[in-house]
This record gives sequence, C-alpha cells and structure tokens, in this order.
Amino acid sequence: MNRLIYLAIGAILLAGCQPQQSVVEPKDEHVQRETTTTPIDPTGSTGPTATTEPKETEQDPAKTTEEVKKQLSQREAEQSRPVQVLVAKPGSNGWVPAGVEVAAFAVKLDKATENWKQVAGSFEMTLQNTKVKGKQIGTFLIEDKSLYKIDYVDVDYPTGPNLMRADGTNRTIHNGSKPVKKMPLGQKGEAPDVKHLHTLFSRQIFETLTEGRPTWEPVIDHLKKSGFKVTLESKNMESGGVMRPFYRLIATKPGIGLNAFEARFDGIRLVPLTIRVNATEPNNKPIVAEWRAIWNFNQKVKDRLVTKKP
Repeated sequence: MNRLIYLAIGAILLAGCQPQQSVVEPKDEHVQRETTTTPIDPTGSTGPTATTEPKETEQDPAKTTEEVKKQLSQREAEQSRPVQVLVAKPGSNGWVPAGVEVAAFAVKLDKATENWKQVAGSFEMTLQNTKVKGKQIGTFLIEDKSLYKIDYVDVDYPTGPNLMRADGTNRTIHNGSKPVKKMPLGQKGEAPDVKHLHTLFSRQIFETLTEGRPTWEPVIDHLKKSGFKVTLESKNMESGGVMRPFYRLIATKPGIGLNAFEARFDGIRLVPLTIRVNATEPNNKPIVAEWRAIWNFNQKVKDRLVTKKP
C-alpha cells in the first residue's frame, strides 16, 4: 500500500481559545484545476491507490470482464490527466492596480510576518511534477518567533518530513532525507533561496519569522532583476460578512524554471492565502502547484508546543 504523507490537522481549533479570528480567500472566481488527485506516492506511481472487485452478478462473464476493463481504463485516464493550475492574468476578474509599489509592498509583508504571534493554521497543496502527482495537507502553529511548528512542502521532495520547529532555545529545519539543520534562536538564517521559489515557496513565506531576516523584499528584487513581469493588484471582497481589501501579486516569464507565480494576500493581516506556481523542468516537463491556507489568530498554541522537541 502506498505510504500516505498526510500531516495531522486535527488540532487547529484549540480548546479555550479567544474568539477565533479567521482569514481565508473568498471564492470570487472559478479556478480550473483537477478536483480529485491521488495522494503523493514516494515511488512516483500515479496509478489508482486501490481497485475494487466487481460484484457477483448473473451477467455473462465475458461481458463483466469487459465492464471491469472499461472501468479500469477510465480510472487510469483520470489518473493520467495532468493537474491544471492557472495563474491569473493581470486585470482579470475585477482586479485593479494597487495603490502601492511592489517593492514597498514586499517590505510591508516582511514587517507583518516577523511579528506573527498566536497563529494556528492549515494548508492544502495540490502539485504535480515528473516524479509525483497528488495532494498534501499540513498545519502551522506559531506562538511567536521562538516557539513554533510549521509544516511545509518541498515540491522536489514532497514526501518529507518537511517542517520547521523552535522550542525556545533552538530551531531546526527538516527537509526530507537531508541532514537536519539545527541553530540557536538568535542566529540569523542565510539569504533566501530565491532561485528555488517555485519549489520552496511554502517554507519561504514563513522565513522572515523563522530566519530573522527579510524574505519578500529579496524575492521581489530577484524576480525583477531576472526579467519577470511583476504586477501588484488589489480588490475589495466580502469575507466573514464584511468587505476587506485583498492583494494579488503576479510574476511571469517564459523559459526553464519558474514561469508564472501568483500570490494572494489578505489586505489587513497581510498573510498569504493562495499561491499558484507554473514552472518548467530542464527536460521541458511542467511543474504545477497550488497552496491554499486558512489562518486563525488569537490562538493559544503555547501549550500545544512546549512539549514538542525539535
């Protein structure tokens, strides 16, 4: 049986919390993507995870065999159909140019990220590359920059374990089968790996907090210097019964590596809600990924984390 890499998601809404404040992207438009995907399989198989035996009937055995073959053929066709993740076009669906420069917006994102406290959230990522096709879920629990547990997905090595932890003294980064990186909390991290934004973005969005240095500012600077067309748009939409501002960052460039990147943010909390990526591997095979998150604020996560050792 395939080893399913599903990360625990059961304790996001914590007992005894303050009134929950949640942020999620409103469904203002239809996104074309595959709605059913197989769990990620470390072997790279994209076949069905299980098959069912036909029920016993009084039908002609030859006819029954043909029906089973037809069903299996249809299932295999569904599994082989590529995942579709469409990055939005600037100006579509009522989005308009934002009243802030992209570079200034990146600074605002970093300032907001470094101060995240008492956050409990969850995410779901759909992805496909030449090795795997599937869906992963995970959680992030943040008391402050000294105490957290954050799951992420490395698109190149999605079967993990992929997570970041801090216990009040040290912090660690787990990245698949690679050696665990362990550092004291006061030590700043290395510069962000901007060239691998399309594979590590679900970790990098937390790195201003975890690494103690700007992340979005150098990422945006790299995109611009690398010839990407970068736009920032805004739109007011209803969320939780009230109108809120939202931002949409889009970067596009043809070629090997990252081709299109779209990130949507809540305009008040400045947290990323949805990130979509299209990229091309050196063998011209596509990489697609979509990350969607729910953020819950004013959450008492400390009691959940103090017993967790990096």
